[in-house]
Parts: sequence; structure tokens; C-alpha cells
Amino acid sequence: MAPSASAPPSSAPREAELAIVGAGPVGLYAAYYAGFRGLDTVVLESLPIVGGQIATFYPDTTIYDVAGFPAITGRDLVERLHAQARSFPIPIQLGEEVVASARSNDGFVVTTARTGDGSATRGAEASYRVRAILITAGIGSFAPQRIADPAIAAWEGRGVCYYPPEPDVVREAPVLVLGGSERAIDVAIACARTAREVTLAHRRDRLPVGDDVRRRLEESSVRFLPFRELAAIAGGARAERATLLDRRDGSTDEVQASWVVPCFGFHADGAALGRFGVRREGEAIVVDSRMASDQLGIWAAGDGATYPGKVRVLAADFGEACTAVNNIAAALLPGAHVFPGYSSHRKGSPRRPR
Repeated sequence: MAPSASAPPSSAPREAELAIVGAGPVGLYAAYYAGFRGLDTVVLESLPIVGGQIATFYPDTTIYDVAGFPAITGRDLVERLHAQARSFPIPIQLGEEVVASARSNDGFVVTTARTGDGSATRGAEASYRVRAILITAGIGSFAPQRIADPAIAAWEGRGVCYYPPEPDVVREAPVLVLGGSERAIDVAIACARTAREVTLAHRRDRLPVGDDVRRRLEESSVRFLPFRELAAIAGGARAERATLLDRRDGSTDEVQASWVVPCFGFHADGAALGRFGVRREGEAIVVDSRMASDQLGIWAAGDGATYPGKVRVLAADFGEACTAVNNIAAALLPGAHVFPGYSSHRKGSPRRPR
């Protein structure tokens, strides 16, 4: 999924009117609407890519209930939402997880830490001074199950990638996908559309997937190697080949691999939402009809928000983002109204009250 430019952290707090926490589909749409309302906004995302769970788990899954699209893949939907958000100059800070939020004068100081995406030092902190926070982080931050071997972990950002690589990125390149889940198979098949060759390695011979998924794998050009585990990666500035250990007899195979994509699942941190001090029910933030939490200045939309009659589908989540941002604009901007005006009348241009 397409990345977005992400500036390196700075020791001096960056000032903005609104911080959107989460760059999944709901966060991207909220970013567009914040730009439409003329709000000075920054988007903070713990993952190294935009698109959230859809980009990570369902890039090639077809979605049928988004207004205006009889059918659209997760990848295409995220790309369109990202393009829409780029209508306005709103920075999207990738690989930055919110680790603290504290009240300060008429707003908040939000502190983030780098999650390590291969382009910056993990753990490095940045801070943002904002007047309002909109949480669109779903059920919380989540991260991939990484390979523990430090010799292999050293290749992150140089060939090891825990997220589905873009088709153009792997074009004519050899790719190794690790895992036996449906997601691993989907990633391997998607890579095979442009890659020179794709190998799928799994530590067992049986794939815990349905017959339809197994049939798609058999009909693809992906080479499946059972009973294999990743033992080592070798290369120069980037990965070039991988050594696979056969668990049956201890023998090894060497395969060409410019990209190694482990698909071992993700772990979610629902407690991350607790860092904002808001009231929650289960793993979601309780909000009112304006999408405001019980803490003044903190709002939520999407899977991470709950209220009576909540419908947990993406189509409804987009409406929540629109409602939240327009109420935030009315709260922050003197003379602003909740109703934003019709985009067709304004020709999509931002407008702040004079």
C-alpha cells in the first residue's frame, strides 16, 4: 500500500489545530474533511503505511458496501482515499505511535515514539501541540509478529517487509513469503502478478485454509515449499537470497529473494486507547452524537468509537468521521458552523470563517 511522506521527528513541538490518530480509511477521510474545513491538521500513524487494517490484511479483498463503488478492492479504496486526503497539505507522520497525551493550556501535547519502519530510529520521540484530538485508530495500535532472530531482523527496511508490498515495488523481483495463513497466500498470489518469481514457505505441509483458497494457490505461479523455516538472509545493501531449513531432515535450500515477507499475524494493543484518559466500553471509546468523548477536546470515529445503535461497517464509519470533523471545526474556529457547506458549491476548496 502506498506510503506517505513522513518528516523526521523534531525536538521542538509541532503546532497544529487538530491531530488525527490513525491513517486507516476513516483517518484518511477525516484528514480530507479537516482540510476541507481549513483546519491545520497532522495525522499520526503507528504503521509504516497508510490504510490501517484494510491495507495490512485485505488489500486484495473486494469490498461491496462502499457508496458509489459496486465493488472495489481494499488496495484501490485506500489509494483513492489517500489521493483525496492529498487534496490539502496535511502531513501524515508514518511509523509514529502516540505514547502519551497531556493537557496544556487550551489543548494537548501529544508525544509519539517511532515504531521502527526501516527509515528512522525506533523509539525516537516527537511531540505535537494541538487543540483537539480525533482518534480513528480502530481498536488500538497493532504491530506485526516479528522474527526474533536479530540477524534476520537487521534486514528490516532492506528486504524484510511485514506489510504487503506494492505491485510495482516487487516488479521482476524474486519474492519469498513466509506463512501458511490465508493472508500469506493472498500476499503471495498478489506478488506473483508482477514479481519474477514467488516462493511460499510454510513450516508444515498442511495449509489451514479453505478449499477455494488452496485452489487459488494451486492455480497460481507461486511455488509452495512445505516444512520450511527461514534460517538466514544474505546479500549486500539489500537482501538477495534466503536460506530455508527443511524441518524434516535438517537440510537447507537457498532461494533468490529480494523481498522477504513474513506473514505471522499481528497483535493489537487495545490499551493504547487508554492513554487518552477517555471513558471506554470494552475496546471502544464512548462518544455522543457529535462523536465527542467525555474528555473535552477528544473525539473518536470508526471502530474505536461506540454509542447506542452503533453499526460497525465502513460505510457508517465515514459518516462518523464527517460528523466529528465538522463538530471539531465548530468548536475550534470562531464563527464556524457545524454545517460545512456543499462541496460542489465551494468547488472542493477549503474555507475558514473570516
